[in-house]
Amino acid sequence: MKRLVEELQKIPEAAELLHCAGNGGCPAAMTGVGPVHRAHLCAALLEETGAPELLLCSDEGEARRMAADMAAFTGISPVLLPPRELQFHASAAASRAWEQERIAALYALARGHAKIVVATPDALFQRTFPQRLLLERTVALEQGG
Repeated sequence: MKRLVEELQKIPEAAELLHCAGNGGCPAAMTGVGPVHRAHLCAALLEETGAPELLLCSDEGEARRMAADMAAFTGISPVLLPPRELQFHASAAASRAWEQERIAALYALARGHAKIVVATPDALFQRTFPQRLLLERTVALEQGG
């Protein structure tokens, strides 16, 4: 990764972004750059600053691709915060996987175990329960316990 960061430093706009982020000049928006290149720049920012990152993507498909790209570049599994799926009727057959994924992401955030968070605007701005309540009401199950 260090070599990739060095190569990015040779691009004036990328070098400026890395410099600004390292000196508290964020948030930053990137446009006109392909998805994998955005992930490359974000991975370089993480390498340069060591600061946690929140990567905001336009839709859930882009967020999942960004999370996969960031994992490949950094070796860190990003926390993907999915939006709540609004249902207008009760259905026993409905999948609850999105609820489990969202609660797992919120739990990782509450415990401070999220170096990289990838979300969409709707996922980020949806109301949720307080951090304290999530931590107080969580029970850890262990195999053999």
